[in-house]
Amino acid sequence: MSHRSGFSLIEVLSVLVLVSLVAVSVTLRWGDMYRDVQHQAQIEKIIDVDFKARRHATGRHRICRLIFDLDKQSIRSSRWVDGVEKFVQHHLKGGTRISKIRSVSRVDSDNQIEITVSDLGATPTYAVQLTHDDDFRWIVFAGRTGQSKIVEDGKEVDELFASLQSENAIR
Repeated sequence: MSHRSGFSLIEVLSVLVLVSLVAVSVTLRWGDMYRDVQHQAQIEKIIDVDFKARRHATGRHRICRLIFDLDKQSIRSSRWVDGVEKFVQHHLKGGTRISKIRSVSRVDSDNQIEITVSDLGATPTYAVQLTHDDDFRWIVFAGRTGQSKIVEDGKEVDELFASLQSENAIR
């Protein structure tokens, strides 16, 4: 009677298949998480561009501009340097795209919209819709305060702008 030591070929292959399945599962989850982090970083980038434009306008006591370009998928923000208006270009990365822009004065924009930042740091209330794969989110910017809110439901954005338009009609 001989004793065999070691594993059979079927046992080794079974373990390799199980380890491979676990590795694929972890890789897919990590990839989804990485894409979500990239998308969130682009949302924060747009919020930061708005914040810096407002801060620059109040600090320089000059009107600044934010220009959202859907064709180029970029945002240009103006800065005043030695009395001359210069623009800084910000590009979105990681598959995140600007799909729509709304303001009280414009219902939707399919190409480019300019947001003026007053010397007091105020803008019209506006919203930017970002898409990433099948994820649609709006960033809504309050005109006077600059506070931002992330909204996932487009109906909520529609209701907000409808109420703002009716307030403006009353005035």
